[in-house]
Amino acid sequence: MKARFLIAVATLLVCCLAPRANADGGLILLHQTSQDLTITVFASPEPLTTGSATLNVLIQDTVSLETISDASLSLSLRSPLGIESTRTLRQPGTGSFRTADFQFDHSGSWRLMVDVVRGNQHFDATTEFHVAASHSRLIVVWTFVLLPWLIVGLFVLRQRLIKRTVSSRQTAAASALYGSGTFS
Repeated sequence: MKARFLIAVATLLVCCLAPRANADGGLILLHQTSQDLTITVFASPEPLTTGSATLNVLIQDTVSLETISDASLSLSLRSPLGIESTRTLRQPGTGSFRTADFQFDHSGSWRLMVDVVRGNQHFDATTEFHVAASHSRLIVVWTFVLLPWLIVGLFVLRQRLIKRTVSSRQTAAASALYGSGTFS
């Protein structure tokens, strides 16, 4: 029973201290439907932090949900300082996504503007999202370096407590058996 408890505590510690796993698509920044088109914009890595990130755009037919590859697409990002960067994305290659790499130089609230043109249809969408300041990789590395030492330390502490408990029980049993008198 105690072994299961220790395994549960160790698992909880690892889950709390380890970074999250990311899915293929990443964080959904925008999902909007207008007339015949559905636009979804994904960002990875998740969570978004300063540095480079990839934005993936999926354009689908609203009814059939088939990927639309003949629409022209441009993405514009506006930083918290008001600096704007625009990319025109070509037709998707082998996959369904159109991909663009962006550099997030500043943390704060960013604005994403999507412009899609297909034939005589024009679709605009805008959203805001937050980019956090990046964390030092040193903190992540030290977490994994110190974690085994923490687990060993907890195990040693547990063993000492068990030894102390057994020793005090043996002393109490001996006192009850032989009394508290002295022998000569």
